[in-house]
Amino acid sequence: MLFRFARVGDDEILRRLLRQNEMDSWVRLSFEREPNYFSGNNLMGETITVISQDKQNSGNAIGMYYCSCLPVHYNAIPEKINYLGGLRVNRQYRNKTAVLKNGYRSIKKLIRTNATLDVYFTSIAEQNSRARRILEKNLPGMPVYTRVGELQSIVIKTRTKVSQATLVQAAITDIPELVSFYNKQVNRYQFSPVLSEDWLKQMPKNSC
Repeated sequence: MLFRFARVGDDEILRRLLRQNEMDSWVRLSFEREPNYFSGNNLMGETITVISQDKQNSGNAIGMYYCSCLPVHYNAIPEKINYLGGLRVNRQYRNKTAVLKNGYRSIKKLIRTNATLDVYFTSIAEQNSRARRILEKNLPGMPVYTRVGELQSIVIKTRTKVSQATLVQAAITDIPELVSFYNKQVNRYQFSPVLSEDWLKQMPKNSC
């Protein structure tokens, strides 16, 4: 197996890996980046994407993952910590412990960020029992996974009519108060994002 940094020329391969390898849960979810994978990088911190290839089978893609160095709250203190995400393995290479072990070994060899703590965190769908069973066993050659808590994602219908009296677009002068309010509310939650005024000011006006 070959592990290397993903390049712009790998865009189609990366998008196919995300599209064709869904996350198993009570529904099957695919987290896709269309029409360009790299446009979704570096949204809140530096992102490094690694791709794995099978050297014995014409360089076929085995899988991928990415590491983002994010500003988050850790024990209520702002830190920069590495988040591991986007782990996708093509079906013919799944359920092979060697693939996972070599993937985790590649992190130490390839990943260099400006993280302030030597801690990595990730998220696993609650009903993705296969992934949890493998990762939470703490097998030899695998990292130690410790469950921290639960994360719930909320979906909002974009076509729902909302009263203009309840939602008002913030002005740039509101940013200091918004950032201060948000960080005070969430700092007690482990790995919650740390917002900054500079980051919010540089976001596109049409971003949600």
